[in-house]
Amino acid sequence: MKKTSILCALTFAVVFTTGAAKAVEPSEKEMLSALQGILDEAGQQANDRSEQCKYIRESNDPYLALSCMVGSFQKEAQRSISITGFEKIGCGKARATGYVCDYRIKVAAPMTPNTWSPVETKRFIKTRDRWIAAN
Repeated sequence: MKKTSILCALTFAVVFTTGAAKAVEPSEKEMLSALQGILDEAGQQANDRSEQCKYIRESNDPYLALSCMVGSFQKEAQRSISITGFEKIGCGKARATGYVCDYRIKVAAPMTPNTWSPVETKRFIKTRDRWIAAN
């Protein structure tokens, strides 16, 4: 029993002195992946709304019909949006969890010039297996 305690204490000491337990800020690639996740989620929501509208004629609800029309425009617009460039500027530890990071992004979208955005700021939080961008 005593050997196990010593082994645990040594493992704990090694982990904390080597910095293995220290959280590191997200890389540029991880930040881009988190932002792409937001874009993908919006696309999935547009697809889900489109599925709900397949049987709109049976409802005779004009508000639902209008919502479906707007949704179909959003779905088509979402298909043609893509991230064409990304640049991490820097991150700082957030007050709560994660990091607050500055970045610039280049997005290709209908009727929108493919130019760099001004500097944007978003909080990134590490989950068990990936980074997510908090709204």
